Amino acid sequence: MKHFTLLVVLFFLFHFANSQSFVLGIKAGVNRSSMSTSLGNATAEPNYGFVAGAFARAGILGFYVQPEVQYNQRNASIDLGNGSGTQTLSYIDVPLLAGKKILGLARVYAGPNLQFLLDASQSGGKLPAFAQSNFNEFALGGIAGVGVDVKKITIDLRCDFSLTDLGKKVVSQQAGTFDYSTRATMFQFVLGYKFLDL
Repeated sequence: MKHFTLLVVLFFLFHFANSQSFVLGIKAGVNRSSMSTSLGNATAEPNYGFVAGAFARAGILGFYVQPEVQYNQRNASIDLGNGSGTQTLSYIDVPLLAGKKILGLARVYAGPNLQFLLDASQSGGKLPAFAQSNFNEFALGGIAGVGVDVKKITIDLRCDFSLTDLGKKVVSQQAGTFDYSTRATMFQFVLGYKFLDL
């Protein structure tokens, strides 16, 4: 993992050093996430969350790379059959995206998303043996999306999906074994502002 991260950093540094354009910006938006659940006969319904962060973009010959850092919520309403609760997983995400500009305005892009767990919480009905330790501190996801730039404003619609499990199986001496293995699929609508555009 360390070697992979070093290669990615070197790639972005090389690309930035040779770029024909460079952008720095901030962004915020809403997402609608769906999660799978392995908690017995429970069902999970989509829910809404919040995303905000910063991005850099370096372009050359119509292509670009775009690393980001963002706060991201993955939410689901989980029905246990005797009442539902909302599970909220909060992450620092580090997407490493590459894309292509189309017709000067539109963009298409994709890439991996490194996800670092900040917090896990629940509200409403109580999920069995719920704890932040039920979830992995790191998960890997992917992102694919489209966007447009209108002067200093960016508008993006993207799909964020899990490649590894967010949660794990836990054993409670009092309550037995519970499987918090879950993956999320999320659609985001994000507005951004380019405060530096060279």
